[in-house]
Amino acid sequence: MSGTSLTRKFRAHCHSGRQVGFPWFPGARRLPATASLCLMTDSQQWFEEHLGPVEIIAFELPGDSSMEPWDELLAAVDNHLIRILDLEFLHRTAEDEAEVLDADSLPEAIGLELPAFVGSSSDLLDEQDIVDLLEEVPVGATLVVLLVEHLSLLPVIRSFESHGAQLVLAGPVSGDDLAQALDDTEDEEL
Repeated sequence: MSGTSLTRKFRAHCHSGRQVGFPWFPGARRLPATASLCLMTDSQQWFEEHLGPVEIIAFELPGDSSMEPWDELLAAVDNHLIRILDLEFLHRTAEDEAEVLDADSLPEAIGLELPAFVGSSSDLLDEQDIVDLLEEVPVGATLVVLLVEHLSLLPVIRSFESHGAQLVLAGPVSGDDLAQALDDTEDEEL
């Protein structure tokens, strides 16, 4: 999913008057996204209208999962390090079949109840994103797929833009590309 299409899709989703799929922090009251804009200062409105770096992170979950990673995820949200734009649970049922699970269905799939994540799906990940992810996992596997926005860089982006700079490129670098660049650097030093 390209950053540009994601930004457009997310903004359209937020400004449609529908509720955002997952609140900024656990226990937050869900309001239509447009309602929250009325109560903001200019600075708050800038942060609401801009996206920080966004990435997809997927984990294959063991059948006997621990609560610790979920507590860490909620802590990252509580501390405004990330915003969860979408969270999907997927189960590959056959070679060419999968199902999207609700958080209510997780006890039988991974042995955990995760009530904080009920209703966390915002359907921003499309069918092709899901197909691409499932190609990498065996039949019977359960995945959690997070679409997260990194909030920590938003103040930096805002500062650059308010001083005349224009954002030209934003996006993740794959681990393979980074490893290759490091290898190339080492080869040049020899």
